[in-house]
Amino acid sequence: LVEGIGPRLSQLLLDCFGSASAVFEASEAQLQSVPGIGPKLSAAIIRGRTEIDPREELAACRAAGVAVIARDTPQYP
Repeated sequence: LVEGIGPRLSQLLLDCFGSASAVFEASEAQLQSVPGIGPKLSAAIIRGRTEIDPREELAACRAAGVAVIARDTPQYP
């Protein structure tokens, strides 16, 4: 949901922080301690705290008929 954060970096962030909630609660310095996350991406993640509403994103997916598959489920590729 954050521009510039693809599958590789999102998995790295999850590995480092343990959950998506923890990623969004991390400080700028904590985010930048992750390899590949510099000032631009850490700022984008921090902006995402106020600009992205996960509930709205899920509702939009459901309305469009898109199934959301979480990484920690057997259905995830």
